[in-house]
Amino acid sequence: MKYPPYYISRRTRIGIMILLISAFFIISPLTIFYVAGYNYDWDTGKIITTGVLSVDIEPVDAKIYINDVLMERKTQISLTHLKKIEAPVRLTSLKKGIYNVRIEKEGYHTWEKDMTVLDNQTTYVSEMTLPERHDPETLLTDIEQPQISPTGQYIAYVKDDILHISNIETPLDPLYTATSSMMMEWSPYDDFFIHYTTSTFTLLNPASIKDVKTFDIDTIERLQWVKGSNTPELFIEEGHTIMTLNTREKEVFSNTSSSIWYVDGNNNLWEYDEEKNVLIEDELILQPQKYDTLTDIIDINNTRIIAKYGEKTIILHEYMKDDPLKQSIITHNLKYIPSRDEWLTWSPWELWILPEKGSAKLSMRTSEYIRDVDLLYKEGLLLVATDKRLAAFNPNPWYYTLQELLSVESVTDVMVNQKEEMIYFLTEDSSLSKLQY
Repeated sequence: MKYPPYYISRRTRIGIMILLISAFFIISPLTIFYVAGYNYDWDTGKIITTGVLSVDIEPVDAKIYINDVLMERKTQISLTHLKKIEAPVRLTSLKKGIYNVRIEKEGYHTWEKDMTVLDNQTTYVSEMTLPERHDPETLLTDIEQPQISPTGQYIAYVKDDILHISNIETPLDPLYTATSSMMMEWSPYDDFFIHYTTSTFTLLNPASIKDVKTFDIDTIERLQWVKGSNTPELFIEEGHTIMTLNTREKEVFSNTSSSIWYVDGNNNLWEYDEEKNVLIEDELILQPQKYDTLTDIIDINNTRIIAKYGEKTIILHEYMKDDPLKQSIITHNLKYIPSRDEWLTWSPWELWILPEKGSAKLSMRTSEYIRDVDLLYKEGLLLVATDKRLAAFNPNPWYYTLQELLSVESVTDVMVNQKEEMIYFLTEDSSLSKLQY
């Protein structure tokens, strides 16, 4: 058999083989280093490490700008939306540094944040939703002592010396009315309400008005709502006797010689000895703060105590241990968030989160005066009312930013109805308004 002539000489073939082998051993490491985040900087002539920036957000067709440059986006099939959508933006081989990310869509609030890209890491902008733009709607004007319930479903207010409790969407159609009382308040834990005078005490649940209960009382020295109860229930002190009240009965719980006391979830009575500056529960004696005087007990569970010492909020962790961890922060306001079983506490310039377990966490510092705070979504996104605006705040350190929802300067109180995605807010001119989010 004759083979066709081979026109490449043996020396040339060996040269090609050496070239291919050399290329393999040169290109392969370069490819591996590139994938691992290494790149050649033509400006400095040095090999540098790089990072990745990934942006994925709702609505999926929002425009994404990186350093004011509009990113081109490919399309992909979404199993969630069952249609073609624009794919997330993923920028690789970025030098370490700060990149401005701006996400916008007509009819939505713009989100903007400077994101830090680090070597050999991926920086994510994900699980973000642009809120739609809406105009506020005024529901009530010229009312006195307005108070919104914890879930944002009801409002209590006084008009023409008459107490009204209404569904917040229909505030002019009261569920309950009574002669204006000396004091009134909602439970911090649920939509339960009390109003009382020097001689009577009325306890009610707006969802079950027929169960309204009024008691004859002497002067109330102190009261405490029961946490986790399915019906209105609380402890009150008359003289030196602590009573339990619910919509069925009033009965003696215990006697006390202390002006500051607390009944925990296990029905243990904690009392403050002002002379010794200690908290006492049976044989347990604690001194959360050595030199300051206790002014209130906010919450006590099996592992943690929250108490007020003037302007200081003291959190005592693992108090059964010999050397418990103590945190002391300067805050003036507290609000319980039932869906997350945690407390929010804030001063005009700082916001802290107090989880059921674990240390208190500084969530935000701001130059804007904080007036009120509430939860927008159970995942943790917060509504912050400042002296300038209503803003959404994501406490995730990667997304630390205030995103304006409404420019308004006179808000005094906010409550969020998460089910309806509605913000209700009161202003200094005694008006009630709502804002969809």
